[in-house]
Amino acid sequence: MNSLIKLISLAVSLLFLISCNNPKNDSPKVLLLGTVHNPTKNVTADSIYDILQKFKPDIILMELDSTFFYEDFTYKFLFNGNEMVATTRYKMQHPEVQLRPIEFEGRETYRDQIGIYPEITLEFGSILQQLSQTNRLNNNEKEYLRKLFYYDSLNTRLKEAKLSVINNPKTDLIVDSLNHYKYLKLKQISDNHVIFKTTKLLDAKKDSVSVKENFDLYVDFEMNQRNNALANNSIAIIKQNPNKKIIILVGFAHKSFILKAFKKQGILCKSAP
Repeated sequence: MNSLIKLISLAVSLLFLISCNNPKNDSPKVLLLGTVHNPTKNVTADSIYDILQKFKPDIILMELDSTFFYEDFTYKFLFNGNEMVATTRYKMQHPEVQLRPIEFEGRETYRDQIGIYPEITLEFGSILQQLSQTNRLNNNEKEYLRKLFYYDSLNTRLKEAKLSVINNPKTDLIVDSLNHYKYLKLKQISDNHVIFKTTKLLDAKKDSVSVKENFDLYVDFEMNQRNNALANNSIAIIKQNPNKKIIILVGFAHKSFILKAFKKQGILCKSAP
């Protein structure tokens, strides 16, 4: 009897080892694809459609919130964005594929509620320019701005690149660096200069607030709340559908944040087309 138990245990162990080392079992069922939302010379709806055809997902996660969908997760309306055109075309041929939103719920309404705009305000940029022209930035702050402009120029060029370049790990590093200076270092500059606190602007609610207060809310929402929502909503759907092939389509500015969140959760994921 002991010999039989040992034999069964050995067989189970071997089966476990074979299954864990089987490339088919290990191959990721999740593809995280960084995109650009509007057509460019190198990235169009066709580019994304081709990847959908090759990957053959069961579920497509979109950088949209539920307001874009009816209750059955069909689109309420269409616009000429790369992801929407590609997924509409793919779903026509594969009606069984599921579309799901992962964006921060009520993003635009929430922005209005807290009074922020989608981009850094003109007032913030004007103060930065004023500080620079009057030589009131210290050497570290000057270096922050130099690096911000450098990474921003690289990011602008990446928007015109092919999907294979956009999804290269080097691109993730560029995006991380840009976000570091665009959010954290600009916030540090605004913390260091009282003019950001004393200068007022009309926020999205038409209330008069300090430039610093408005910028702090902007940084927290764009860098933390939105990215966390995209990552956490994706993770929840992946865990609810362990045997499904899932592709996540997001603007490439969000990709590295989501990828890091996946790694913390032990989610095996392809991050290149």
